[in-house]
Amino acid sequence: MNIAFDMSFTQSASDKRGIGEYTRNLIETITKLDNQNSYFYFYPSINQENTSIEGHLNYFLDKNSIDIFHITSPFEFIANSYPQIYRFNEIKVVVTLYDLIPLLYSNIYLTNETKENYMKTLNFIRSCELVFAISETTKNDAITYANIDPQKIVVIMGGISEKFRVKKNFKLNLLNNKYGITKPYILFSGGIEFRKNLRRFLEAFAKLPHLINRYQIVFFNHLNNFEILQINNLAAEYNIKENIVITGFLSIDELIDIYNSAELFAFPSLYEGFGLPVLEAMACGVPVLTSNNSSLKEIAGEAAYTVNPENVEEISTGLEILLTNQQLRKKLKSLGLQNVKKYNWESVGRRVINAFNQLEQITINKKFVTHKDSSINHIYIKEKKIYETVSDLIKLNNKDFLYALYKEILNREPDQYGFERHMYNLSKGISKITLLSKVLLSEEAKLLFSNTYFIQINNHTILSKIATMLSYNNKEFISASYEEFLNRKPSLSELELYNLKLTDENSKILLLVSIINSTEFKELMHR
Repeated sequence: MNIAFDMSFTQSASDKRGIGEYTRNLIETITKLDNQNSYFYFYPSINQENTSIEGHLNYFLDKNSIDIFHITSPFEFIANSYPQIYRFNEIKVVVTLYDLIPLLYSNIYLTNETKENYMKTLNFIRSCELVFAISETTKNDAITYANIDPQKIVVIMGGISEKFRVKKNFKLNLLNNKYGITKPYILFSGGIEFRKNLRRFLEAFAKLPHLINRYQIVFFNHLNNFEILQINNLAAEYNIKENIVITGFLSIDELIDIYNSAELFAFPSLYEGFGLPVLEAMACGVPVLTSNNSSLKEIAGEAAYTVNPENVEEISTGLEILLTNQQLRKKLKSLGLQNVKKYNWESVGRRVINAFNQLEQITINKKFVTHKDSSINHIYIKEKKIYETVSDLIKLNNKDFLYALYKEILNREPDQYGFERHMYNLSKGISKITLLSKVLLSEEAKLLFSNTYFIQINNHTILSKIATMLSYNNKEFISASYEEFLNRKPSLSELELYNLKLTDENSKILLLVSIINSTEFKELMHR
């Protein structure tokens, strides 16, 4: 099967937060484990108009003959203001559902303007073939509050990267000097978002005057200037501003070191769909204080000190007990290290792959039952040749053509200058085939063609195919060029003629350009 992941989350703040971390780990694991299916990645541009993005999505799905489209963060899907199932025709759509927090706390998270699209997206999720829930809590919420069919929901949980581990040797002084950490510290994950419960946590810490001078509070999330100002202002209300350290976004190595040297990890969130930071802290041998609700109770079990997150006194008591009871910290450290063994990405990846394969089987069975006289080519679609891809490209409007052309050959979106220049040339009558030739002859394209990476990924783009063809010997290259661009084999005379002319990689690219500009190729484009 051809399975595609929507990468819209990379265009938002989620890229450097929980959803981004979760999705990257999931995709990396799936692609390592699965050598039966082919995987593709749809990267929309947030700067494009919705209609243009939809055009790119349709082109992407059609070109790569996608069987399953996995929307990794449905509320951030930007190929439309909200996704609509009918646009995908026979393609099976699955989604990852992290939580329903905006629905559960709608008075906090949803305005009159945003509620309509949120509810429409929920309707879309209900219509998908599969919903991957990241916890039993999320599954139960989806059934109870969103009326999603339980038969469609697969609980896949989450994993913890093997990088998160107890470290005995690391450069603590360098890290402390870099971020101004001068005392033992409590690690806190989360900014000013309502559910992270920052005010109650700071108030709880401020109730421990005998401990305030001994500990700092370290925030390690990616925070903007407004969030940093709000944290400092809130801390100042409780006269603990001097205790606050904000590192900003950390590299994975720095994050692991920060975890390892913490006295305690505090995560008294009001609600979580999974709560990955709890497992990260446990894997690094840090005792955890977290909430006795939602998925946090589910994943922490007996391996954390749990509190009612709405009770400041309870949070304060928990902090005091953990900071002063070394024996309890030692016990929780041991229990935490055992607990995290239950959460590994390989198990998560296999659950998802199994669900994909079962979905394929259901699709095949349905086709045999309801369409006995029709073939099942939707499942086994022949890969397109380059001339077919080019034919699809030139049928697009000018804007969509440029975006698709850059993706196909340069593996990126057009920069503003290049886009405006090419749009101007197209408006003045320059043909799309001429523009295609210019891009193929560009220095940027030549550098990419010589990069073996694009041979290895084999993602069926024009770039990947040409890079592969350039690695062939002369006669193999000529034969492949004719097959890909003219849909026929070269005659013996053509083979011998061009074999004499090919002296290096540049001459091979010139051959491709001459084929593209031939009458035969242009006639093929108009059939």
